[in-house]
Amino acid sequence: MSVWRHKALEIMPRFKREIEDNDIYTAFMLLLSETQEAHDNDNKLQLRKYYDYAEWCFRQNDKNLWNAAGVVFYEHLLDHSKTLKEFAKWVKKDIYIKIRPLLEKRYNSQLVNQIDRQYTIF
Repeated sequence: MSVWRHKALEIMPRFKREIEDNDIYTAFMLLLSETQEAHDNDNKLQLRKYYDYAEWCFRQNDKNLWNAAGVVFYEHLLDHSKTLKEFAKWVKKDIYIKIRPLLEKRYNSQLVNQIDRQYTIF
């Protein structure tokens, strides 16, 4: 079993079949949904696990892993009001800087500027 699958199963065991039978992109769709739910429930323990997993994948050399983290997970965090509000609390600044061009293509400049202000970088 691949390392990404093993790690995904550790944090989302109830999705064993989906993770084992599908690709990393499906795992990140599940992770996004679970992350949004954890934000809604203020479950900081789960949030730490989810964001750590996304960061681990993002920092790998395998394009499938870092690309999935960027386009399926990080890029869609701004779609949910709670994850938008807490974006800078959970997403490290260096990751934000790397994914910012993705966000600029998908969202209006006001929203991206709002995130910039959370990091006080632009």
